[in-house]
Amino acid sequence: MCDIRSTKPIAGSVFRCDASGSIQEIIHDGLQFIISPVWKTHLKRIVDEGSLNKLARFLTSINDSKAAFEWELSCRIRDDLVGMRFAGVKFEDEILVLIAQNEQVLDQLIVEFARINNEQTNQLRSVLKENSRLQKEDNKISGLLDDISQLNNELVNTQRQLTKKNVELEQLHRQHTEELNHARVAQLAIFPREMPVRKDVKLARIYKPMGQIGGDFYDYYSEGRDNLGLLVGDATGHGIPAALLSFMFLTVFRSLRQKSKTLDEMTYQANAYFRGRLPSGKYATLFHGLYNCRTRVFTYISAGHPPAYLLRTETGELETLQTPGTVVGMFDKPAPLFKSSSVTLTPGDKLLIYTDGLLEVVNNDNQLLDTSSFEEYLITQKTFSIDVFLDHVYSFCSDYAGNKGVNDDATILGLEVL
Repeated sequence: MCDIRSTKPIAGSVFRCDASGSIQEIIHDGLQFIISPVWKTHLKRIVDEGSLNKLARFLTSINDSKAAFEWELSCRIRDDLVGMRFAGVKFEDEILVLIAQNEQVLDQLIVEFARINNEQTNQLRSVLKENSRLQKEDNKISGLLDDISQLNNELVNTQRQLTKKNVELEQLHRQHTEELNHARVAQLAIFPREMPVRKDVKLARIYKPMGQIGGDFYDYYSEGRDNLGLLVGDATGHGIPAALLSFMFLTVFRSLRQKSKTLDEMTYQANAYFRGRLPSGKYATLFHGLYNCRTRVFTYISAGHPPAYLLRTETGELETLQTPGTVVGMFDKPAPLFKSSSVTLTPGDKLLIYTDGLLEVVNNDNQLLDTSSFEEYLITQKTFSIDVFLDHVYSFCSDYAGNKGVNDDATILGLEVL
């Protein structure tokens, strides 16, 4: 680059040209002007015409026209920095602060643009990083939504299956209820439909299975003109299995009483028959009595059963009737002891035979009914007829249980001497 010093009206001005003679810079009054390509042609024409006065006016107009110079400088920056535009140009005392060596200005601008570019790059990276994070969160949410959708589908399928199972269970429940109703009808059919009616005695009964059917069984029967038999038994368990056992025991005893002469013999034969035929742990307790209406002698035998009660109405005394003997159908060696006993009744006496479900009741405080309290209550009911007497007895036990109710099969047979 060469310097051309003018001796014309703009003395002291320095023109810097390139090898082709095109003016690159003008230094005028200590100010440096960088010439853009647009103005190079214009200045060359001025110099070629020798119009240096015009050049002086041109330089003055540059000082006065900040906007024009700023635009030209912007063009220069845009040319050198590949389209980037510098917007931070300031003027002080109408002099462009950016006047300096061209290389220094460009270095400063490059540094500034690099800083801005780095900031923008960092911001862009932050935005991209945040966008990546949001994308991952979005993917997680999408995954969760997919999982929720899958779970919802599974729940819908499960609900459908449960609905189907509920329908099946309802059908099974109806079928089971129908079967229980049939079983109840069948069990009631084996019990005596009507009690013997006599002028010298009055009979009564209460049968309350815990469910629709139970393991309690009972029987009334007449033997000859004078004898009246009473049988109360309790087979182990509840529901259908116990009901089947009760059916078996009652059927066998009805068969044996046609062949046996005494209660002892009948009980031994029943025990021998059932031993080995019943499932393990299955048996029955029973109380069997035979009342002679002519002699008023009551012969009885018990096999592991609760004692019967004899209430003497005339004296108010309460007697218990029980004989030695174990349960029926469980033991055979050594031979179980079954031995009957007898007692004479008088007019007004009441006989109460029951199963253990009547007394094995607990109240709301989980306290078992006290036997002595039950016996005291029996004495207070001595004046009532046998049917009312049985109703009061059952109500007494049921009321004691309260909300829990009687939690077992309960059967009561009563006899009153007239």
